[in-house]
Amino acid sequence: MNLLQKMDIMNHFSKNNKALLFLLFLLGVSCLVSKSGLYIFSSLLLLYFIFSFDVKKIDIKKPLIVLSALSFLIGILAVLFRQSSMDEIVFFLKKSSFLILFPIALYYFRFNPRSLVLLAGGFIGLVIANIKAISIYLHSGAPLTGSLIQSFWDIGRWRELLSYAIVIAIPFLFSKRKYLTIISCIVIVPSLFSIILSGGRLPYVAVGIVTSIYFIIFQRRLFIYYILIILLGSALLYFSNSSISQAVEQRVVSIFDTQKNDSNLGRLTMYQQGLNFILHNLQHNPKDFLLGFGEENFQQYYTRYLSDHTDINELNQKTSNQFSYTDHHDAYLNTLSKRGFLYFICFYLLLYKMVKESYQLSKGGDPFYQASYNLIVCYLIAGLFYSNSFSFQTTIFFLFWAALFSKGTVNRVSSSTVEVAK
Repeated sequence: MNLLQKMDIMNHFSKNNKALLFLLFLLGVSCLVSKSGLYIFSSLLLLYFIFSFDVKKIDIKKPLIVLSALSFLIGILAVLFRQSSMDEIVFFLKKSSFLILFPIALYYFRFNPRSLVLLAGGFIGLVIANIKAISIYLHSGAPLTGSLIQSFWDIGRWRELLSYAIVIAIPFLFSKRKYLTIISCIVIVPSLFSIILSGGRLPYVAVGIVTSIYFIIFQRRLFIYYILIILLGSALLYFSNSSISQAVEQRVVSIFDTQKNDSNLGRLTMYQQGLNFILHNLQHNPKDFLLGFGEENFQQYYTRYLSDHTDINELNQKTSNQFSYTDHHDAYLNTLSKRGFLYFICFYLLLYKMVKESYQLSKGGDPFYQASYNLIVCYLIAGLFYSNSFSFQTTIFFLFWAALFSKGTVNRVSSSTVEVAK
């Protein structure tokens, strides 16, 4: 161990760093168990960053930090140009805090063991959340088919977080470090059962697509075995006729039902009308197209548009009252309508850059990079079905992506240092 490494370790356990590690651990736990905790510990991390005089140490030339800051700046300027109320301004500042938190996380996660501490907190939080969900099911006596059991978060967010947890864990199944394989199993198995309990359909789609992409790109030699396991598992579920198989079959079949499933009909209609609304604004209201309507004005303008261009009663009847007038139920359409085209371009450029960097560095085989790639692909897929681009899930996603990606970078730098030493 060289002198620089010894100094780095000593720095990790300095008094201030212990406080930071404790804060990161509690933040990680809160991501899975507490909305209030997520707000509180995110705010404390921001205050710690400010009062530690670390602001000047951030490399503002890095593309990820530039795009994150630019997204925040465009968003707040759009809010001000719309002459929004104070409530709307506060709402934006609260919901967009992840754009400030993200560069701070990248800065702090440059060194071990900070990123691992947040990930460990997230693991503990997931274990607690899974125990709660399973406990609720056992005490409820409800059948698996049709069950909608959540944990600390509401049902939609809980399903999305379970999907994140599973796709993050997948690369560690093949780690040479056995304890990482064991941890990944502890994550995956209970989370799969919680997904069944939640009654969600998104996890089957998101996890299925991400896992397939992972094996095609990073574990191609094992892809045939992956397919065989899927086929064998599907056959066992189909012929077992158990409550688990019935619950899974019911949800999977409903994904493809666009004729009778009210939820699917509602979503497809919302997507169609949302896209029409955006195109209408592009042609007739370019300012609103560029800057968006914000949260408080969206329903008013959207309802007015629908009243002028459609029959609202017919929409409600067609979708069995599954149509929403406050939300498009799609992150991409929602961002365009509420935040505007300028914010949309900048924010999704940031995500594109994150995808690109994760993918390029994942080719080296590091499971942390691969987990970060899986996570962002899962997030983008979830955005097709959930309005997650301005919600708690996005804060959680950015925190864990930063931790995974930074840990991969730490591993890469450490390996390079060892090679040079040799």
